[in-house]
Amino acid sequence: MSSTKRQKIPAAGPSGTLWVVATPIGNLSDFSDRAKEVLVQSDAILCEDTRRTSQLIAALKLPSKSLERLDQHASDAKIAKILERLQAGESFALVSDAGTPGVSDPGPRLVSRAVESGVPVVPIPGASAVATLFSIAGVEETSFLFRGFFPKKGSERTEELRLASECEITRVFIWFESPNRIVEALESVNECSNSLMGVDSRVFVVAAKEMTKIHEKYFHGDIETVLESVRKEILTEGPKGEWIFLTKFPPIIKEDSKSSEWLKTLECLLAAEVSTSVAVKLVSQYFGEQRNKIYQQALKILEKKS
Repeated sequence: MSSTKRQKIPAAGPSGTLWVVATPIGNLSDFSDRAKEVLVQSDAILCEDTRRTSQLIAALKLPSKSLERLDQHASDAKIAKILERLQAGESFALVSDAGTPGVSDPGPRLVSRAVESGVPVVPIPGASAVATLFSIAGVEETSFLFRGFFPKKGSERTEELRLASECEITRVFIWFESPNRIVEALESVNECSNSLMGVDSRVFVVAAKEMTKIHEKYFHGDIETVLESVRKEILTEGPKGEWIFLTKFPPIIKEDSKSSEWLKTLECLLAAEVSTSVAVKLVSQYFGEQRNKIYQQALKILEKKS
C-alpha cells in the first residue's frame, strides 16, 4: 500500500466484531500498536490460557481486561454462547498463546462459526512462527506446506516423511516440534534422506530454537549437519525452548520409459554380480546411453546395496 496514514479501527457493527489478533512469538516489540488498541477496545479477550494472556497484558502495560478461556476443549455450547454475545453487539479479540490464531490452535472453530453466522471477522496481522522461519530459510520455492506438530510415533513419522518426499505440489515442509523430540524428529528425516539415492538427493533443513527470543538459534544445512548441531545443542543446553523446522526435499526426477528400462537392466546385471565395467559397457551399447551417466548410476546402486 502506498499510504502510510494510520487508519482507525473499525467500530463494532450491529453484531459486534471478532478480531483475530496475532501475538508475539517472543519479542514484545513485535506487537503492533493496532493490536494493542484492539485489545483495549474489545469487550473481552478469548485466549488459550488466561495465565499466559494476563502476563502479556501486564508486560504491555495495558488496562486489565476480561479474559475468557477458549482452547481445544471448548464445547459447542461455549462457542454458541460467544456467538450469541457477538450477535448481540459485543466484540471480542481472539488470541493464541503465541503467534497467529488459527495456525495449529483451536481458533478456526470459532472463526468458521462466526463467518457462517454473518459476524464480521477482522484479522490483526503480526508474528507467525511459520512465516518467520520460511522467510530466513533461503529456499527459492514460493510454496510450502505447514503440517502442524511432527508425529510422535515412529511409524507415523515414517509415513509422514514418505508422503512429503513423494509430494509433487511442493518440496518444502514445515513442522513444529517439542525440545524433547526434536532430535528424534531430525533422525527420522535423516533416515528418509538416506533412502534417497545419491549426493544430490540430500535433504536441506533449517531448524530454529526460541525464535525472536533471547536464546534464539538457527541451524542451516543438509540433514546430517543440522542433526549433529542440534544433538550438541540439546546435549549442552538440555531439552529447552520451542522448536520449529523446515525441510526441503530434492526435486522429483521423472524418468522416461527408456531410462527406466536401462536402469532396470543395470540393476539386474549388478544383482547377478556382473562386474561394474562390463555391466556399464553392455547397457551403454544396447541402449545408446553415455557410459559415464550409466557408471554414476551404477555407483549409486552399489552404494545403496552396501
